[in-house]
Amino acid sequence: MYFYESHLGGIYTSNIKYSYDDLYCDECGDSDWYIGEYDSWEDYIKDIDAENFIFSLDYLAEESGLSVKRILELNPRLGEDFNE
Repeated sequence: MYFYESHLGGIYTSNIKYSYDDLYCDECGDSDWYIGEYDSWEDYIKDIDAENFIFSLDYLAEESGLSVKRILELNPRLGEDFNE
């Protein structure tokens, strides 16, 4: 499963690894970003750099189908406040 961050906001997955040309938006000149290949949402969540992750836990739970509790079990640092 390939993970991408949309230039419009959000994370999406695909069974296809897209080329840069496929990720490029002709309308605005921006492009989506390839995050990486993971076997599952759980594997992706374990690998997230919590200090630089910009999405909320609720968003991640909605997209992944996992509970916030399970997400924090997989990557406890996602529950930390890095703005202190």
